[in-house]
Amino acid sequence: MIDDAIDQSIYFDLLCGINPVIKNKLGRFLRRLSCSLDDRFNSYWIDRILQKNDVEVSDKTTFIVFDSPVWISGLPYLRDKYPLANIIFWYWNIVKDPSVVPMLLKLCDEVYTFDEGDSARFGLKHHSQFYWTGGRGAVNPKYDLLFVGRDKGRLSLLEDIYSRVASLGFRPYFYVVKDCAFSKSNIIDLKRTGLPYSELVRLICQSRAILDLSQEDQVGLTLRSLEAFFWGRKLITNNKTFKTHELYDIADVLVIDDALEINKDFFTCKYYSADRKNLDMYKFDSWLMKLVNSKAGL
Repeated sequence: MIDDAIDQSIYFDLLCGINPVIKNKLGRFLRRLSCSLDDRFNSYWIDRILQKNDVEVSDKTTFIVFDSPVWISGLPYLRDKYPLANIIFWYWNIVKDPSVVPMLLKLCDEVYTFDEGDSARFGLKHHSQFYWTGGRGAVNPKYDLLFVGRDKGRLSLLEDIYSRVASLGFRPYFYVVKDCAFSKSNIIDLKRTGLPYSELVRLICQSRAILDLSQEDQVGLTLRSLEAFFWGRKLITNNKTFKTHELYDIADVLVIDDALEINKDFFTCKYYSADRKNLDMYKFDSWLMKLVNSKAGL
């Protein structure tokens, strides 16, 4: 996904996307195993990632490091190898392991999070999540409500929402990836693997509304929420703080609680806010410049 953002950036010539993902399961297992056995393997994997992407590093290089385990474990080596480089850490997700935060604050020039709650809890800088594309979806959507994501212990809630929407006569489509091979549902057809991002965008364009379920204690604006706004879709979310957000519009955003009160009017009414929302500050280039210029106080 980040490669897509870079490809569309006006700063394309200055950027190099470095994807640490290993696609085959054996490779991922060997990397996890080696790094758990000896910290010295972290240097091997970091060097391998940089060499694979043909990265040239100078004293003026800025690394924006996302919260992937391989980057977190390799940060001490990265800082030691490039002591004058600018290293900015970005929490793309909520903080899962608070024990690493002091190390991040020590080794990185700046540490940012998309989540206001984590910012307050851990003393991190805050910046909203970002997105990089958008447009208008189908005039006559195939689905009324779309959810794409992993189970993450939310299957019972997802089943309730699916059933509620279907009972109103609307068409939900939920692509839920199993937490484990033995997970089962009589309501949702659970999947074994995730979707390519291009396929997710296709589904967004075919849907009237997007469902975003925040994790416990999460209050920050998510990528899924921004996908809804950038593609002109309505949004259903359980993030109760959303009603105070500048992007909130009662016609286009439905905040649900445990009662799951979903009315027909939300789906049948026109999407009004597409031309009223200023999304510039949520675009990738704005996010990039804020992070890069933060140390200079710009």
